[in-house]
Amino acid sequence: MWVAVAGVIVGLVIAWKVLTRLLRPLRLWMEERRRLAKEAEIADAETMAQYKVDDSKLHAGPGQEDVERKIREALLEKKLTDQQRPHHPRKP
Repeated sequence: MWVAVAGVIVGLVIAWKVLTRLLRPLRLWMEERRRLAKEAEIADAETMAQYKVDDSKLHAGPGQEDVERKIREALLEKKLTDQQRPHHPRKP
């Protein structure tokens, strides 16, 4: 009985070694494909320079500080114009 168990274990170890040797080229090929795919995700320096962000547009300019006041005025104006329009009752 113990001989059979030992034989199975030896057979599994040998099978493991054979499979790792046979599958090594496949593993290397897959790693190369992953590396190439990762490199393809990142744009080259020329493309990155083409789409560089203009930081000067991100900061508030001198006329943008009173945006809240302008929004309130626009909402008030809309409210007044909506009150002046004749209302038509909706049919249910």
